[in-house]
Amino acid sequence: MKVTIRDVAREAGVSLATVLRVFNASGPVREPTRQQILELADRLRSVPDSTARSPIMRRTGTLGVRLPDLHGEFFSEVIRGIDGPARARGDCAALQAGGAEVRDEWVVPDDVSVAGFDDIPIAADVSPPRSSVQVAIAELASRAVGRLVEAIAKKNQHVRRQEVLPARLVIRASCGASCSR
Repeated sequence: MKVTIRDVAREAGVSLATVLRVFNASGPVREPTRQQILELADRLRSVPDSTARSPIMRRTGTLGVRLPDLHGEFFSEVIRGIDGPARARGDCAALQAGGAEVRDEWVVPDDVSVAGFDDIPIAADVSPPRSSVQVAIAELASRAVGRLVEAIAKKNQHVRRQEVLPARLVIRASCGASCSR
C-alpha cells in the first residue's frame, strides 16, 4: 500500500500543511519537527508524488528538451550534459527528437565545402574528414541546463547574461584542405 503525506502527518501528529512545508522546503517548521517528519517519511518509505505536487508547486520536476536528433555522438554528449545537472536537482529530462530530413546530393569537397559545429570524434574518420568547430559539448549543455534551472527558480526574473565557451576551428579535407591544422 502506498504511503501518502496524510499518513505521515497522522503518524507524526502534525498537520498536513506542516508535512507539505517540510517536503517542499517552503515555510517555517521547527528543526526537531522537520527531522521527525523526514525520518518518519524515510521509515515509511514515503515518496512525494510529483504529479500531485506539480499543480501546487507549479513545478513538474521535468525539463522538456527537443533536439533535432537523439542519435549520434554530438547529441549523446548534449544529453549527457543535460542529464547530470537535471538528476542533481531531482528532475527528469524528457527528450524529444524532431528535425528535417536532409538529402546528400553533393560531392564533398569537389562541389561544396563542409564544416560542422561539434567535432565529434568520428568527424576525423569519415570520408572526407570533416572540418569542424570544436566545442565542449557536454559543458555547453550542462551550462544551458544551469541557466534554465535558474530562470525557473527565479520565475524568469534572473540576471540575463552571455557566456562564452572556448572554441577551436579544426580544418580537415571536407573544406578542400590537405591536412588537419
